[in-house]
Amino acid sequence: MRKTFMKWLLNAFLIFFTIHNGLAAETSHQKTIELTENIEQLTIGKYLEYFLDPTLSYTVGRIHSNETNDHFVPLNKDVPNFGPSRSEYWFRFKIKNLTSSSTWILEFDHPGVIYSDLYQLKDQNTKDFKKISPGNLNPNGPKSTHRNQIYYLDLPPGEEQIFYLNTRTYGGLPVPIRIFTQERFLQYSYHEQIAFGMYFGVMFVMALYNLFVFFSLKDVAFLYYVMYTTSVVLLQIGILGYGKMFIWEKNGWIDLNFFPVFNISIIISLSLFTKKFLNTKEIIPVLDKIFNILICLQPLNFLLILLLPYDKEITLNLCLTVPFAVLVFIAPLIAMRRGYTPARYFSISFASILIAATCNALMYANILPSNFFTENGLYIGSTIEVILLSFALVDKINILKREKETAQEQTVEMQTLLADSYKAMNASLEKTVEQRTRDLNETLKQIRADLSMAKKLQQKTLPKLNLEGKSLSILTHYLPMSEIGGDFYDIHELEQGYFRIFLVDATGHGVQAALSTMTIKAEYEGIKNIRTKPAHLMETLNNECFTKYKSMNLLFSAIIADIDLNNKSLSFASAGHPPQIFKNSSNTDVLNAAGSIIGLKKNANYQSVDLEIETGDRIFLFSDGIYEEFDEDKIEFGADRVFSLLSLDSDMGHVVDKLLLEIEKHVGPSGQQDDITLLSIEVL
Repeated sequence: MRKTFMKWLLNAFLIFFTIHNGLAAETSHQKTIELTENIEQLTIGKYLEYFLDPTLSYTVGRIHSNETNDHFVPLNKDVPNFGPSRSEYWFRFKIKNLTSSSTWILEFDHPGVIYSDLYQLKDQNTKDFKKISPGNLNPNGPKSTHRNQIYYLDLPPGEEQIFYLNTRTYGGLPVPIRIFTQERFLQYSYHEQIAFGMYFGVMFVMALYNLFVFFSLKDVAFLYYVMYTTSVVLLQIGILGYGKMFIWEKNGWIDLNFFPVFNISIIISLSLFTKKFLNTKEIIPVLDKIFNILICLQPLNFLLILLLPYDKEITLNLCLTVPFAVLVFIAPLIAMRRGYTPARYFSISFASILIAATCNALMYANILPSNFFTENGLYIGSTIEVILLSFALVDKINILKREKETAQEQTVEMQTLLADSYKAMNASLEKTVEQRTRDLNETLKQIRADLSMAKKLQQKTLPKLNLEGKSLSILTHYLPMSEIGGDFYDIHELEQGYFRIFLVDATGHGVQAALSTMTIKAEYEGIKNIRTKPAHLMETLNNECFTKYKSMNLLFSAIIADIDLNNKSLSFASAGHPPQIFKNSSNTDVLNAAGSIIGLKKNANYQSVDLEIETGDRIFLFSDGIYEEFDEDKIEFGADRVFSLLSLDSDMGHVVDKLLLEIEKHVGPSGQQDDITLLSIEVL
C-alpha cells in the first residue's frame, strides 16, 4: 500500500512539474502546422506539445485518450531543449497539407536517442494508429542510411493529420524536428554531408600531418596532439550518429557511453599535450601538478561510467569539462607571461575550441538555448583550433630549427678544431688496418691449410672396401657440410662372411665434431672385434665414453649392424639414431631399435633387433643430415621423401644417385646445412 501511494505521489509530482515546466509557453490550444506551396523546409518546435512519462508504460492508445489530453504542454521554441532524463517523451503535433504533394519527410535531428517511433492517427473513430519507424536505425537492425531519424509522411492533400512522436534518451534532448519536401531534403542532406566531410577532412589531415612530424622529430607532444585530435573526432562522430552507423553499430554499450568515454580521453590527451607543449614542469610547476592529479583521477571517472546511471555520469562529465577548459585556457596565458613564445598561438587556438565546447556543454545541460552556434560550436571551434594550433607547431618547429642550427654551428667549429688531428689519426689507423689485414690473411691461409690437412686425415680414417668375391655390395657416400664433418663410419669383416658396420653422428659441426669422431674411433677400435650382440657392444661403448669423457660432454648417436651372410641374418642396435631403411622383394620397412644417445647416462640399456635376409635385400644406413636439409623457404626435405626414393625398384646405384640429386636440388644455392653420410648395402 505504501509503495502504491509513493508511486502515485511521484507520478503526481512529475505531472505537476511537466505542466509548470519553464518550456511551457502557453496553455492555449495546439497550433496546426499548415503546409503551403511556398514551404520547402519548416522547423516545427513551436508547434509541438509534449508529455513526460517517467514510468515508461504509456502506449499510443493511452496517450491519445482523454486521460493525458490535458497534460500535454505546448512549446514555444523552434528547437526546444530538455536536460538529461531517463524518462520517455511523447510529442504531439498536427499537420494540415494545403499542397498538391502527398509525400513529405520528417527529420528528427538527434542521432543519440535510444529509440524513436512516430505514430499517425488513421481513423479518429476507431483510434487506429499507423506506426512509422525509422526502420534501419534500430541497434540490432541493418546499417542505417542516414545518421538521423527520418520518417516518410503520407499526407493526403487538404486533410489534417495527428502525429505522436515517442522517444527516449539518457542524455540531453534538444528537439530539432523539421519537415521537408523531398527535393529540399536531398539538397539539405547534400550540403550537410559536404560540410561534415570538409570538417573531418581538415581534422584527419592535421592529425596525419602531426603524426608525420612526430615520427620526424620524435617529440611526444605531437603524438599527444594526435591523440587529442583523434578523441575529438571520435566524440563528434558519436554525437553526429556516424559512430553508430559505421564503427560501433553492434556495440550498444559504446553507443550509450561514447560521450563520457571520449570526454575522458580528451581530458587525458589534452592534459598530456598541454604539459608537454608548454613545458609546465619547468615553467608552471603548480599547474603541472594539477594536470597530473586530473590525469590520475580519470580511471576513477571511467569506473563511475560503469557504476552511475548514464544521466548522472554525463552530468558529472559536463561539470568537469568547464573547470578543465578554464585550466587549459589559463595555462598558456601564464606561460606567455613567463616568456614562452609558442604559448601565444596555443592560447588563441584553444580559446576558440574551449569557448565553443563550453557553450555546447551548457546547451546539453539545458543552461543555454539550442541555436546554430551552440549546436555547431564544436565543429567551428575545433576547425579554428586546428588551423591556429598549426601556427603554434610551426613556431615550435622554428625554435627547434634554430636550436639545431646553433648546435650545427658549434659542431662545425668542433669539427674544424679536430680536423688536423683526425687526419693524423686516420693515417695511423690506415697503416694499422693494413698490417692487421695482412696478419688476418696469413692466419686465414694457415687455417685453410690446417683444414685441408684435417680433411685428408679424416678421409684416411674411413675404411677402404674390397668386396671382390663377396656376396655383398656396399656403396658409401660421405658429404660433410664444410671441410670436415662430425659423421664417421667403419666397415670391416669380423670373420669370413660376417660384416660389422658402425655409423656415428657426433653433435655439432666442423672442427669440434671432427675431433669428437677421432675420439669415438679410438674407443671403437678397442672393442670392435668382440664377437657379441650389437646391443652389448653399444653398452660397452657407452660406459667407456661416459666414464672417460663426461667432462667433455661427448654425445653422439650411433648404429651398429652385424650382417651374417653365412646364416642370412641381420642384427642391429641403435643409440638415439633415426630409423634406418630395410627393403626386400615384397616391401620396404624401417629399422628401429630403442636406446638413448651415447654419453648421456651410464649403464644405459640397448636393444638388438634380428632379421632374416636373403639375396636382393637392401639395407640403407644414414645420418639424420640426409633428410634434415632445408630449402630457401625453410621447408625440410623430410624422412618421407627419403623413404619414398629409397623404396624405388631400380639399380641401387641409380636409386642413391637420384636421392642425392633431389637433395641437391632442394637445398639450392644455400647448400646443405648438415653432414650427410649414406651407406647403401645390397645382399648379392
